[in-house]
Amino acid sequence: MKELLEQWYQQSGQISPVRIPKLDRKRLVQLFGEHGLTEGAEIGVDRGRFSEYMLKVIPNLHLFSVDPWRWKLRGESRYNSSVRRLEPYGERSTIIRKD
Repeated sequence: MKELLEQWYQQSGQISPVRIPKLDRKRLVQLFGEHGLTEGAEIGVDRGRFSEYMLKVIPNLHLFSVDPWRWKLRGESRYNSSVRRLEPYGERSTIIRKD
């Protein structure tokens, strides 16, 4: 992964943050998987859809899904949705909620 980042820096001539054209977050997750990423985090999980995507795409990933889920009316239902969605991934998924 370090080599890939160094390559992007060299090719772009930019300083941090490097903007990479035509690279969306789903493609970035695919690249992480191709380069052997085994641990990651999503900050701001909402319903857990993108956390689920990352766990599907990267088979050996251990993911920390972090969100306070504090919204008065929707927070609890979105937290519960995340728990249900990520439950099949067992120990590969760690949900962190700050109460």
